[in-house]
Amino acid sequence: MKAPQKTTFRITDKAGEYIAGKRRVPGAETVMLTAREAAYDLSLGTLELMEDKSAARKRTKPETSGAGETANGEG
Repeated sequence: MKAPQKTTFRITDKAGEYIAGKRRVPGAETVMLTAREAAYDLSLGTLELMEDKSAARKRTKPETSGAGETANGEG
């Protein structure tokens, strides 16, 4: 049986002493949990999904139309 994949979540200011039923490490800003472990805290707003750095980079790059121009016609 394959182990569930863990993802990094950011702990928000709304979080209390416990995250996903576990005592929060003092000073910790992130926590690694499975989607199932994080579901309840995500719904409460005490956790936020950390954005994948490669996904963030893709959004900041201008889209090209294929002819060497950007989507807004410049280039």
